[in-house]
Amino acid sequence: MRASQLLLATALSLASVVAVSGCGPVKMPAEMPGPLGCGRRDPNTSGPSTMSVAQNTVLKNNGHPGAVEPNEQGGLTWMYVRSAGSVFGESETAEMFIFNAEGLLVGTKTEIRKQLGKG
Repeated sequence: MRASQLLLATALSLASVVAVSGCGPVKMPAEMPGPLGCGRRDPNTSGPSTMSVAQNTVLKNNGHPGAVEPNEQGGLTWMYVRSAGSVFGESETAEMFIFNAEGLLVGTKTEIRKQLGKG
């Protein structure tokens, strides 16, 4: 009788653990908010430990932004201006990464500022 009670208690505790944890969607590291206030930190003056995974990924892939501006989401917009040219012409594009107050990437925007020649 004692063994069956122990088995029943173990089964009930495992069932409650599964019910509490559930099977919700798992977030990727870039979808997790960063440290408190990281969305308002200037990447040119802040260290990587004070920023979110999404911000560090953008820094790793693109380097430090040329301009940083506040946005409507409570965070900062990082702007990169790129120039390219060849014998066929030249172009200049601005790429913007929009972060909210938690340091999550909520959008990107690319605009062509100048295009000369064949394109």
